[in-house]
Amino acid sequence: AQYSVTRHGLSDQLERRLEVLVNGNSVYQATNAAVEWNLVGVALEDIDRIEVVRSPNAPALGSNAMFGSINIITRKPFELAGGHLRGTGGSVDTAIGVARIGGRLGPMDSVATFQYRRNDGFDQIDDHTEIGNLRLQGDVDLTPTSTLDIEIMYSDGDTGADGVGTPTNPFRDFKVRDSYQAVTWRELSPDGGRYRLAFTHRVTKQDDSYRYYPYGDVYVTLGFLDATSERFDLEFEHELKPMDDWRLLWGVGARYDEIDSDLYFSRYDGERSGWSGRVLAAAEWRPLESLLLNANALTEFYDYADTYTSPRLGVNWRFLPNQALRASVGRNYRVLPLGEQYSDFPVVLSDGTFVRYLVRSTGPRFAPE
Repeated sequence: AQYSVTRHGLSDQLERRLEVLVNGNSVYQATNAAVEWNLVGVALEDIDRIEVVRSPNAPALGSNAMFGSINIITRKPFELAGGHLRGTGGSVDTAIGVARIGGRLGPMDSVATFQYRRNDGFDQIDDHTEIGNLRLQGDVDLTPTSTLDIEIMYSDGDTGADGVGTPTNPFRDFKVRDSYQAVTWRELSPDGGRYRLAFTHRVTKQDDSYRYYPYGDVYVTLGFLDATSERFDLEFEHELKPMDDWRLLWGVGARYDEIDSDLYFSRYDGERSGWSGRVLAAAEWRPLESLLLNANALTEFYDYADTYTSPRLGVNWRFLPNQALRASVGRNYRVLPLGEQYSDFPVVLSDGTFVRYLVRSTGPRFAPE
């Protein structure tokens, strides 16, 4: 099944304007800026909390947070010590299993969680699912004030491709595979500040190519989501408190994306890659215990698009112990990701006859949405 999370119903099958993070690290795909929820790989039992920003959040997290952001924060490995088993069965061939074991592994608190999900979905809809997720997490205390967090996730399986049973869109399996690694270093300073350095690497493979025979032995290769994407991401943040009523934050980041797809990049020999960078600055001032003022801006650089800065000003007033008012004003940009910038999908028969373009771009589009 293809899942989509949206805000106020402003979405389609591929939600491309909602930033999703796991423990502060982005998990959206470079191909279309959407999130393949089957591959997030976090079991409900492992989640500590979910932070949701319901308004545009590009000034903090970048252009993909055009409509908001979701940060899934997992429980620490030391909180998950011991064993845990859960099984669920039901109609439409539903089977869900979760197995977890955690404990001390040398100097590291560690936990391993395996999750399996299967169901046949609804009748007359191509939405079955069979996915396995394995997640490993470890925390090492390097010093009394610094830690090293390690996350490794792997997912593999298939799901219905939302086919409708026609020759051009048949019922079929949509195969998915994902591997994800993240290493995060954190340091607390005596003045109340903190440092964060994070490196993530992700490879996602989506296999949805199939042949349609319009007549005889002549065929055309079609597919909805068929690509392999790889991402390297490096981020650094420094938070400091120069005074009791002031808090400052600055950060930099660099990202490299590469996508392989014979269907979508026919004009580019089936491959596209690109670099991007970002610089963040934020300030927070609390002149009164009940009043908080903040300002921040994020500038993004691309080798396949222009440079844009998303700014924001905000005020929070807690007029009662359990009630507050918040107002903000900002400007948000969304730069099309690598896959949308270069998509080029011609329909060509196996005998070389050109039919038409399903998707065609003119190359990099520098204007944001």
